Amino acid sequence: MKFCYKNGILDWRIVVLVFLLYLLHALTVKILVVASIIAICESGILLFLALKRRLDLYLYTLVIILATTFEFPMFVDESLKFVPSIIMLPLISGYFFLLLSLWPLPKMLGNGSIWKTISKKFPFLFSFVSITLVLGIVMGVLSLFTDSTSKTFHFSFFVKDLMILGVFNVYALYFMYSSLIYPQFKQKLELIIFSVLVAMVLAALFVSLVGAKGFYGTNEIMLMPLSFFFSTTIVFFLFYKKYSNNHFVLLIFLSCITFFMQFAYSNALGGKSWLVFFLILMTCLIFWYKRAKLKLILGSIVVFLLFPFLLNIVEKKTDGDSLSSSKLVQALSLVSVVDVDWYTNLPLSPKIRIEELLNTNLEFVKHPSFALFGKGFGGGHQDYRYAYGGYNPAAFSLEEYNNEYFIRMHESVNTIFLKFGLLGLVLSGTLLFRHCLVCNKSPWLVLGCLWFVFFWGYSSSLMSIGLSSLFIGIEDVRDK
Repeated sequence: MKFCYKNGILDWRIVVLVFLLYLLHALTVKILVVASIIAICESGILLFLALKRRLDLYLYTLVIILATTFEFPMFVDESLKFVPSIIMLPLISGYFFLLLSLWPLPKMLGNGSIWKTISKKFPFLFSFVSITLVLGIVMGVLSLFTDSTSKTFHFSFFVKDLMILGVFNVYALYFMYSSLIYPQFKQKLELIIFSVLVAMVLAALFVSLVGAKGFYGTNEIMLMPLSFFFSTTIVFFLFYKKYSNNHFVLLIFLSCITFFMQFAYSNALGGKSWLVFFLILMTCLIFWYKRAKLKLILGSIVVFLLFPFLLNIVEKKTDGDSLSSSKLVQALSLVSVVDVDWYTNLPLSPKIRIEELLNTNLEFVKHPSFALFGKGFGGGHQDYRYAYGGYNPAAFSLEEYNNEYFIRMHESVNTIFLKFGLLGLVLSGTLLFRHCLVCNKSPWLVLGCLWFVFFWGYSSSLMSIGLSSLFIGIEDVRDK
């Protein structure tokens, strides 16, 4: 491996920049005044680039800032009222980011020919983001006036969904648009995202070793942006020659660090991280199958069949204060479907996600006019199965419990089904199916599809890596 500060894959200058920015955010996140000043300065930089009308530089900068941003107080310190960032500024909340995110639209909307080109180049991604954006607004307005919930409450969540779900779709359009306007946009974005992944692993390890901690309830967790979730997936790059030939030693080193941290430290997305860990094992199984490693294949099958017994062992050894252990139990519970009492013994966190899907089905049974196109932005359902229990801040907001109307789902499939109905499921299913079939051609498609399956509509920090990866992967496959 030739160690250089820059090549077509990795730029060590960006690694250093992201490392320092992560440290800056991590060390000041609990000091609201300082964190607010930093967020205002970052917003000012983005506003400057917007006024310069440099969409490419704006997107590059946005990705770096969002990847290192802390979003939710519940993963930092629940005593905090909010965490200052470019998406949550003091006093003006997320309205500045929403307005800032709209600046390229007028020029794009006035160019009809560009939309035809985008739809041909990115048929599945463009269909999903454009149709669901329209559905979200139209059906959201309809559900606002037809649901029996408080109009003020409903409208507030309509705006919140527009800030998150709508903005996600808008930025997907910007990525596709930029690929046509700026010839090297995809290559530069790939360089930035890979450098960000490297920096996130190193910075998270450093922050953990110096003892900086966040809190999830009463449990100590790593003080990390949610984008750190993708650090575990860096091992997938070892299966692709473009990356392993250039940075094999670095990838092995980073993979070892991420696996060490997965077992040694609790994190805010522990359950999903464990599921990705199992996915990596499955990927290795496929890799060994192609090379006829029969002993390794049989060993993996035995491990899978022993999941229910492994679950019992883990439960007995789980410390009640160990978030990492409890998340492992939850992940094992999801894959231990051979257990007769699987659903009865399922922990609350994954069970709520299943109940969300069941309640959405019941909502559409009661209101079949919304089944095809969904309830749009701000739309929700009632707890028909009485499964959500009393107020649980880790599940839903106090406003949702008080109004007995639940809007913010925890899984992509639940969000898409509730907001965009059966059509949304068809569009998202087609997008995933077509791109999962060619994941062997680009590791970025693996990361992008994981983001879409687990986190679409959840976090801007996760979007910065996930959406970028999906876009890069689609471009990779098209180029090949």
